[in-house]
Amino acid sequence: MSSTVHRPALVVEDDRVIRYMLADLLSDEGSFDVTAATFDDLPAPQLFVVVVTDLAPGPYRAAGARTWVLLLRDRYQAPIIVCTGYAEASREPDRLGADALLIKPLDIAQLLMLADLLARDAVRPAPARDALTAVGTNRGTPSRAGAPFRDH
Repeated sequence: MSSTVHRPALVVEDDRVIRYMLADLLSDEGSFDVTAATFDDLPAPQLFVVVVTDLAPGPYRAAGARTWVLLLRDRYQAPIIVCTGYAEASREPDRLGADALLIKPLDIAQLLMLADLLARDAVRPAPARDALTAVGTNRGTPSRAGAPFRDH
């Protein structure tokens, strides 16, 4: 019997099409169990091995972006990958406090490699089925290839 590696990941993106595309890619190509959310609908604190996030829409502000990354890190205790269209974010010497920063349009191979690399150290064994039920985990809508992800 083979063991299943539980690699829960969170995608936070305001654009619905990009949110679903990233969730599908991470589920299908990266073997992650993905929860997808908007900025206004973050899931309750839980264990994720990696969080992939856009920056909030509006004018770019480095201080606000750093606060967002800090909020996600504190809430989920996970490595953070920022994927943004704000080119000026790439000039920040500290990557806005994130573990990785990618500028859109994304290099998908690079995103998958970074997510895998950052998640590798954070991989946890799959929780028992009753533990999942106790916190109300919902497998949600399957991605196009049948790999599960949840949309919040």
